[in-house]
Amino acid sequence: MNSINTKRNIGISEALNSLRPGAKWTCLGTTYDDIIWHDTTQSIPNEDEISTEISRLKTEYDNKEYQRLRAREYPSFAEQFDIL
Repeated sequence: MNSINTKRNIGISEALNSLRPGAKWTCLGTTYDDIIWHDTTQSIPNEDEISTEISRLKTEYDNKEYQRLRAREYPSFAEQFDIL
């Protein structure tokens, strides 16, 4: 089996999208201070909330590594049905 890089960089953007879906914001860097919040309907999450969400998303992604690797080993159900 070929070695495939399965690492994913999860940062502030992913955490904000998860915590406040549809919110309007801009992030000009990689720190909490780089966030510019434009949304008037949702409050900006605090730094601890974002850090916790980044950790949660990383853990969730890492826990599904086996599934991602196995999915590459087998054709999709649609392909399997076509073969049948």
